Amino acid sequence: MDSQKYLQRIKVSPDRYLDLEYLTQLQSGHMLNIPFENLDVTRKIPIRLDTDSFSEKILQRGRGGLLL
Repeated sequence: MDSQKYLQRIKVSPDRYLDLEYLTQLQSGHMLNIPFENLDVTRKIPIRLDTDSFSEKILQRGRGGLLL
């Protein structure tokens, strides 16, 4: 997964010290900018559970995540 693209998608600066405050920003950024979606589930499209598939769906196609 391209971490720079991911940070852009969740609107979090990469220039931070890795601490609890930054982890909080990462979690908040993800929750606010990558919505839950179940479009593939309702359309009965098989879901691949691997990093490459998630990266392609969320970063390249701009879609949301899936809660399992």
